Amino acid sequence: MKKRELEIALARIMPDATEDLIDTLSHDLSDFLEIAENHKRRVEAILKLQGPSDKTKLAELLEDLLYGDILAELPYHMDSMQEILPKLIETLEDKSNSAK
Repeated sequence: MKKRELEIALARIMPDATEDLIDTLSHDLSDFLEIAENHKRRVEAILKLQGPSDKTKLAELLEDLLYGDILAELPYHMDSMQEILPKLIETLEDKSNSAK
């Protein structure tokens, strides 16, 4: 799912949310999806490795995981989501309970 598709879905579900919240949340969620897809491709590549002659390839895949996602992407999105998600979840649950 792309960022724009997420923006549309989130705005439909939370029509009273600010544009900034929709933008931040859709950005974080779409980047998490991209990280997951990258990781899936890496794991599939690791499963295809044959033996000791593939040590260099394994090192490259692990280096890409560490520097491409764990250190470069995850901290930013973890901080962002830790800041906005608890409040958003609480707000959504409160509104859901009051609608019953």
